[in-house]
Amino acid sequence: MRPISKGAEPADFTQWKKGESPDWNPGWDDLDGTAIKSTVKESLLREQGYVCCYCEQQVEKADSHIEHLESRHDFPQRSLDYTNLLACCTREKPRVPKHCGSRKGHRSLRVHPLLPDCREYFVFTGSGDVRPTDVPARNEMAREAISILGLDIGKLVAMRKSALDGFIQALAEVEPERAKALLARMDARDAQGRNMPFASTILSVVQPRSSP
Repeated sequence: MRPISKGAEPADFTQWKKGESPDWNPGWDDLDGTAIKSTVKESLLREQGYVCCYCEQQVEKADSHIEHLESRHDFPQRSLDYTNLLACCTREKPRVPKHCGSRKGHRSLRVHPLLPDCREYFVFTGSGDVRPTDVPARNEMAREAISILGLDIGKLVAMRKSALDGFIQALAEVEPERAKALLARMDARDAQGRNMPFASTILSVVQPRSSP
């Protein structure tokens, strides 16, 4: 989970919501099949550098869905609030095994990617496993998030390990200065505006943080 900085919502989404009148109260389901919903999703993907808001795997328009951080069923007043929208993996059906947004459902998260320090709640290992930080103030919330989102399922563990192994191999094949440059750019987007998938895993293992 990497921090996401929310930007401005698409102008046509704003304009569409302004169409509210005594005869029409815009709702989330009214967006189904519209070009506006497609524009919103593309905006979210660009905002996140084309990685899932929760697990950080690479996502595209075709295999992602729009996630409500606070459930639109429990918080209907936020269903069209752009600051409550994220791009999430697992659009495919059936969503098996369930993880990330499809597993979260209506449940709330106390640790989420809109928190600037969300990375500090998790520790990853060289085998791709994830565990909560040992910091007492964060441990329980991290454990809860891992369970709710299924971040520890075998599928994601294997994907993280593959990404980590590939990066470590790349480091081993270049000169030390080049390796330093690769590490320095871990959190930088590429020329297409994309973040590196599973960057938090790689940084946690290759550049482990010291305990506060």
